[in-house]
Amino acid sequence: MWPFKKARGSAEADVCYDDTFVHIRSENFYGQYSRSRNGEYTVAWRDSAPNGRTGGFRYSGEGDYILLRAGRALSRGRLQRPNDGRVADNGAFVLNDWMFGDGLKGTFCAFDQSGELILKKRFKANLEKSGISRDGSFAACQTLGSDNEDGNLLTLFDLSQKRVVNQWRAESGAASEYDFDPSSRTISLIYGGGGYEDYPDAKWAYSFDGEFIDRDKWINDKLTWGNFPTLIMTVQDLVRGRESTLESQTCRKLLRSVELAIRKGADKYPDWHAHALKLAGILHEGLGERREASVSYREALVLDPKIGVKRRLEALMKRGLD
Repeated sequence: MWPFKKARGSAEADVCYDDTFVHIRSENFYGQYSRSRNGEYTVAWRDSAPNGRTGGFRYSGEGDYILLRAGRALSRGRLQRPNDGRVADNGAFVLNDWMFGDGLKGTFCAFDQSGELILKKRFKANLEKSGISRDGSFAACQTLGSDNEDGNLLTLFDLSQKRVVNQWRAESGAASEYDFDPSSRTISLIYGGGGYEDYPDAKWAYSFDGEFIDRDKWINDKLTWGNFPTLIMTVQDLVRGRESTLESQTCRKLLRSVELAIRKGADKYPDWHAHALKLAGILHEGLGERREASVSYREALVLDPKIGVKRRLEALMKRGLD
């Protein structure tokens, strides 16, 4: 049914992998998995009851997880709804428990290779991805939005000290993966999937203190590689309230990003196109290009008469376009 490949070596003869799932015949286990970077350990999990009849949202029927080394089970356990496992080169591993029932909640769990619980932390928000450093000394998780203090939090853990190092709201949002550098005390958030296809390296660093070290790079990357909504929203954020103070070089750079957004598909959506043209008009004004600004404003008004540039256009016309 699946294009499984058997793992190499006699010890893993009954372990078969594809890109997402692992089948461990001797353990009667079929679930998702993640491997350590050195390839020595595998953590696998299934968010379903053991009979496989119940998955996803539910009120009973715990899921289970298993840690393998060279195809042999080192530890196994249960959580209500285990998800998003990651394992270090020393066999320490982390899992997010999405938990039974409705409501915003989740529990982050970290274990050593024997399966002993190192720490756990419950959140009043749903959990996104988790991560663990290669040496197993640090881990992290992020939450999604909620109506309380736990929403959109990045939490950094010191597993050797069994404590929370810091919590902050990462400006770049929820990551797909994490890269830890304990020596420099930095954590890089790595992004993939929708919206990041054009980025050569969607990866930005924070200090363990929560400082966004790569903020300038993040903004520049968004202006260069973002999809059209990202380009437009980033330019809008940079322009808002600063129209009269933007330098000509900055206006020109932002204008190129707006033009890129239109080429990337904003012109196929009247609302987005109108916003892009409004920004183009503001930036042309900042460059003293009043004729170009008036053209952008007129085109924006055709797409959306309430886009908010009518007074700007009238002011331009009173001043003259030459």
